[in-house]
Amino acid sequence: MVEKKCLFSFITWKSYMIIIVMVTMGTLLRHSTFPKQYLAILYVGIGLALMLSSLRYIRVFVGEMRNKK
Repeated sequence: MVEKKCLFSFITWKSYMIIIVMVTMGTLLRHSTFPKQYLAILYVGIGLALMLSSLRYIRVFVGEMRNKK
């Protein structure tokens, strides 16, 4: 019998803690007095990094699905 896995089990619990810290820091930055044009550059850089890392996860996921068949 195959054991079912949780949808969110692809990362460890420590990674969820990092995500919480990142969201908190992003919220604090957005409501700070830091100039918005500089924040925009930061947001674009972080957004591109997140998109590239999500493409890596998608590629691994698709590879696992193909191997499952």
